Amino acid sequence: MGPEYFVGETFIGFMQGAYTAAGTGGTYITVLPALGMVIVHQVDIDKDYKANVSPSSYMSMLANSWCGDDCK
Repeated sequence: MGPEYFVGETFIGFMQGAYTAAGTGGTYITVLPALGMVIVHQVDIDKDYKANVSPSSYMSMLANSWCGDDCK
């Protein structure tokens, strides 16, 4: 599987217009235009060539890190 990207055209709220690019070994870039935010996740595949983060694990990490209105 090669590089992929996901576009959230149907999302509303902070996810509206969001998109994610997925590279090899668990490298992801997510852009959240509504928040003016870019999130980058990298895995050091030079250190461990078997290292990987699945798309579902990455999305879980994003969801679990969301602090909503409590962010200061």
